Amino acid sequence: MLVQKPKALIFTTIQGHQSIAQAINEHLINQGFITQLCSKTHTLMPIYQKIYIYVPKVFKIIFDLSNIKSLEKLGREVLKKDYLTVIQQQVNQFEPHLILNTNFAFNSAITTVAQNQNIPFINITANPRTFSNFEISNSATTNCVFDQTMQNLVKKTKPQAHTTITGWFVRKQFEQAYQFKKIRQKLNLDPQKLTLLFVTGSEGTQAVLKTLKPLAQLHQPVQILVACGKNQRLLTQVQQLKKHLNEQNKLTTDSNLTQSRAVITPFAFTKKLHLYMQAADLVIGKAGPNTLFESVATLTPFFASTHVAGQEDGNLKIIQDYNLGYVEENPLRSVRLLKKIIADPQQLQEFQSSLKKMAQYNCQAKSKLLQVIKNAL
Repeated sequence: MLVQKPKALIFTTIQGHQSIAQAINEHLINQGFITQLCSKTHTLMPIYQKIYIYVPKVFKIIFDLSNIKSLEKLGREVLKKDYLTVIQQQVNQFEPHLILNTNFAFNSAITTVAQNQNIPFINITANPRTFSNFEISNSATTNCVFDQTMQNLVKKTKPQAHTTITGWFVRKQFEQAYQFKKIRQKLNLDPQKLTLLFVTGSEGTQAVLKTLKPLAQLHQPVQILVACGKNQRLLTQVQQLKKHLNEQNKLTTDSNLTQSRAVITPFAFTKKLHLYMQAADLVIGKAGPNTLFESVATLTPFFASTHVAGQEDGNLKIIQDYNLGYVEENPLRSVRLLKKIIADPQQLQEFQSSLKKMAQYNCQAKSKLLQVIKNAL
């Protein structure tokens, strides 16, 4: 039975896992829970960030190694040692009725603490299709997974693990209804021009430049927004590209030609990304799961031009299986495809039915989780 004013302790980290945790946290607060969000970063995270930003395809090697059973066992012991003390301290201080986790690194330590103190532990898988064995907990009360395909994959590789299909957890600002023209007006965007939003993930992957630079040279009335995340170098590079285009426009005497050129607007990490997605006709870039499903929540088609190999392979399949947009990572072919979209934007409408269906599916995720929690308490 659900206790009065239950206390939920949520463990996460500063990358995309945090978006999932925030979505869950805000919903539990609305449902009368007392919550605490505990965000921790591993000492190896800087290495992952460099791979993420500069060579995302290299991560496939690390990802495959993590699924070797002997290395998985060793890794779990190391991670348990790294986090056991801090997790025990957090639990002792907050005294939760329930523990939730969105990051694989904490699973082993949480399992030990939760079992010792008889606290229900719900593990949230942070990848919807391609997952590392580290992400699944055999001892958790349940592992929340995206869909039936993911559940079948977990049963095959981790038959002892209990799973519950929930969908994806998306923050409420992305799921809210909005008026397209008012959003563009708020962002000082032309309400008539086709708008492309390049997303680079929270850390700002450099890979998007391969597609962005050729598009910026187009003589088409299109406005290009570039979300550079926390990557200051990327932001500077896009700003320089914008400056170069502006200088070219000044040298052009034909005003009609100047007006028909692409306009670029770069911006750093922002908590208002949902507004830019709402304003866009198409979201382009790294196929991280949060970015993908946040784009879906705003009913904006997604164009995957890059991804973190291994970890995000399944996201490309989801885009194709559920008809959520395009997948083309070859820079030359992606530019050609985008040119066709710019020439005929009406084709983007073909995704609306699929986007609405997926958005509705994910909207139920938080209520499904609440039922899981009620059953656990």
